[in-house]
Amino acid sequence: MLRSLLALLVVLALLPQAARAAVAPVLAVDSFTTGTGVAAAVGAQFADAIADEARDAGGVIVVRGSPNLTPAQFRGAARSLNADDYLIGSIAPVGTAYSVLIQLVSTRSGLLTWTTTVQVASAADLHGIGAQVRQLLLDQSGRGTFAAAGAVPAPSPAVAFAAPGAESTPFPPSTYAVMPFGGSALTLDRTLALRSVLDEIRKRGASAVADGVTGGDVESTGAQACMDTGAATIVGGTLDTVRADDPVTIVPAPAAPVTASITLQAYDCRTQTLLPKVLTADKSAPLSSDAVRAAAAAVVASYLTPASPAPKR
Repeated sequence: MLRSLLALLVVLALLPQAARAAVAPVLAVDSFTTGTGVAAAVGAQFADAIADEARDAGGVIVVRGSPNLTPAQFRGAARSLNADDYLIGSIAPVGTAYSVLIQLVSTRSGLLTWTTTVQVASAADLHGIGAQVRQLLLDQSGRGTFAAAGAVPAPSPAVAFAAPGAESTPFPPSTYAVMPFGGSALTLDRTLALRSVLDEIRKRGASAVADGVTGGDVESTGAQACMDTGAATIVGGTLDTVRADDPVTIVPAPAAPVTASITLQAYDCRTQTLLPKVLTADKSAPLSSDAVRAAAAAVVASYLTPASPAPKR
């Protein structure tokens, strides 16, 4: 098995970039670093659990990195493995459980593309994270479930976040950076909201990246996010979810519909100002994931407006 994997990595290294585009994404996974009171073996177990799930789900090539490397050193190791992205993490004790920070990083740019924090009692509680990481890689490569028939949509007219009454102006590519969502919703739902908003922006012909570095809210950290990402516009938001009982039919809570409420606001990096336009979309569905996706589609459709054509000289 090891020889086959090494042979595959050698082939990937020799392939031209155009040919590699047709090959499954390669993910390198490092053993998670552990804080005081957490055994090093736990870091390896947690990394193995995520790596195994991502590998078993199919569509990506997963390799485990060498032990005893720092996060900074692992980027070089991931490059030597010809990985497209690498996964690192850290574990801290919280009572009898663990707080786990998980980060996905682009090997080529070194930029953080996704991050999440979860509290778990054991490696088994990480179920679902590996599948989520796999889906992120497939989305990035254009082969994910969010891409219609695996094709990249044709460019559409440029879009812009517009202040009330202001005329929209076209932005250059790679214009949006979306910050991690705040709000009362669960971490996985807030991560899904971030991915869904990114996808909706991209569907409208604009480039967008996830700003997993800055954090915080767009009003207080917008200027820093501009420097961290190089984007023209920083998008911030919150997600709140509520499961409502039906007082008439007395529907049990688990069967009641979930309402997802997404609020978006934007920061203009060119003028260093917070745009006053704030929009909220509420959508209900039997599953929280469906409600979140519907709310993301609605709020982005309301917020993004077609850009005005460039003035003629």
